[in-house]
Amino acid sequence: MGFTMASADERRVLDLTAVPWQDFHRMRQDAVKHADDYEFQRFVGPVHDTLLADMTTLLNGMNDAPLGDLDLRHEHLDTVRVRELEDVNERFGLITYTTIARHKDTGEPAGYSRIFLDATSPEPWARQGDTVVLRKHRGHRLGLLLKLAQAQWFHSSEPYVEKIITWNEVSNKHMIAINERLGFTVLDRWNHVQLRLR
Repeated sequence: MGFTMASADERRVLDLTAVPWQDFHRMRQDAVKHADDYEFQRFVGPVHDTLLADMTTLLNGMNDAPLGDLDLRHEHLDTVRVRELEDVNERFGLITYTTIARHKDTGEPAGYSRIFLDATSPEPWARQGDTVVLRKHRGHRLGLLLKLAQAQWFHSSEPYVEKIITWNEVSNKHMIAINERLGFTVLDRWNHVQLRLR
């Protein structure tokens, strides 16, 4: 049919029942030494109006995520679209756990990470959403700190959840390295093919 391989995602799982939480604590203590200029805030549920502009900036940061050879256009989100997405998540019964990294001196949003829990599902699984560090704030281990903080907070809030699942494009070596350091292991691989029509 003329389709070609364009990208591949590996799905990884973190078994929360086997996490060495003391190791997470030590990793976080070490990483935070590199992020003195940043502070973290967190919230559950849809983003509040006071944070909507910041979340819009952060969500657009996903346009830096590797796509392999997929010929896709990035979507530029505005605050109206972000509010619509937040409302959809809530209507579908998703509980959203969000941690934001913010530069102390400027107040600029620097990165974020989200975990989604389907309140309607009996399965003890959660889904790791995006983790983004904006380009100008990279190099301070914020990606690692956000993922560590999220996992610890989520586990203490939802102790019955046994696994967190995440997806990474196979060329996203930096985020894969963070996930593997936290203990995520490969579950399967999703291949993406495409056909150029002209």
